[in-house]
Amino acid sequence: MTAFVSPALPLSRVASAGAPPQTLTPRSRPAGRATPFSRPRRVRAPAPVAPTAIYQTGYGGPPLPDAPVRTVTVTVMEKNGKDSFKTTEVEVSTDQDMRSALQAAGIDVYTLRGKLTNCGGGASCGTCKVDVVEGGGLCNGVSGREDRKLDGQPESWRLACQLKVLGDVTIRTKPQA
Repeated sequence: MTAFVSPALPLSRVASAGAPPQTLTPRSRPAGRATPFSRPRRVRAPAPVAPTAIYQTGYGGPPLPDAPVRTVTVTVMEKNGKDSFKTTEVEVSTDQDMRSALQAAGIDVYTLRGKLTNCGGGASCGTCKVDVVEGGGLCNGVSGREDRKLDGQPESWRLACQLKVLGDVTIRTKPQA
């Protein structure tokens, strides 16, 4: 009679023909090594060391022309009542997106729903809409992601988190369709 020995679990003693029955025990393994019946360990991927290109460039459409960074004046029209607007002038750097510039100036960009569900400037929620009333040609181009979020809206509407300006423009916050 031949005994079957599994290669995955070597035994310290194997029963042979004619020998009295013995207790079969697994060979001891060094501490820390996995047994054939243990679950595989989950290994987490290392955290990225540097930000990925998507966070470095953002979703702002085509890059702006190589122009020196300067400060431009943006006139902001905020709805003050049913048909009246409060006008505020904000100094904005040409390399800064409109959302962060307006928030730094204390101007409310979001509606109530947008305050609860905004994505923080990633162009994935579409809640920071602004209407470029004057100076639309002095803005960066519309990216594909922004275009999908504003599908069916007027051409002058932009997402503030993706809007960068090169010259003096006038915008209206929280436009209504």
